[in-house]
Amino acid sequence: MNLREDLIENFKEHLAALEKSNYWLKRSFSICQKIGIKSDYSDEEFDAFETLSARYARVIDFILQKLFRNIDLIEYRRWKFTGCCQSC
Repeated sequence: MNLREDLIENFKEHLAALEKSNYWLKRSFSICQKIGIKSDYSDEEFDAFETLSARYARVIDFILQKLFRNIDLIEYRRWKFTGCCQSC
C-alpha cells in the first residue's frame, strides 16, 4: 500500500470509531432529553448532563483533530503527487 491508501484506510478506521462515539453521545442525549428542563436537578441528573457535555466535547475534538486532519492529508497528497485535482 502506498501512503495515500494508508491515509484512506486510517480515515475509514476513524469513521468507525466516530460511529461508536456517536452511539454513546446519542444515548446520553436521549437520557437528558427525558430529564428535560426544570428548575431543580438531582445529583444523578447533573451527572447525566455532565456526561452528555463530555461526550459531545470528545466527539467534536475527534472530528476536528482526527477526521479533518486526515482529510487534509489525503487532499494534500492528491495535489502534491498529481499537481492538480483529480477532476481535471
